[in-house]
Amino acid sequence: SEIGGEQNSTIVFPLPLDVITPFMKLAKKD
Repeated sequence: SEIGGEQNSTIVFPLPLDVITPFMKLAKKD
C-alpha cells in the first residue's frame, strides 16, 4: 500500500510539472 502510494506520486508529479513549466515561463516573460 505504501509503495503503491509513493509510485502514484511519482507518476503524477512529472505531468503537472510539464504543465506548470510553460506557465512559469509565461509568468517570467511577463
